[in-house]
Amino acid sequence: MLKQKLITLGDDVMAGRAHRGDAAVAAQCWGVAVRAVEAEIKFKELLESRIVETQLKVQEQQELLSRMEELENLLARERVG
Repeated sequence: MLKQKLITLGDDVMAGRAHRGDAAVAAQCWGVAVRAVEAEIKFKELLESRIVETQLKVQEQQELLSRMEELENLLARERVG
């Protein structure tokens, strides 16, 4: 969609149907919009990867805690027995 708009805008400038300055401003605005969307996508991807990373760390810590509790129970039984 944007690609076609830019092609049409360029054609309009070349045919004299659009002023060069107006076309340049429109193209710059579209470029800014594209970069804003790209930045938003990158931010969401980073956020998602951080969430997954955090979930993995929590799972790892829970597994370690479980193993520590198991070792503590074994040690307590050895002291009693």
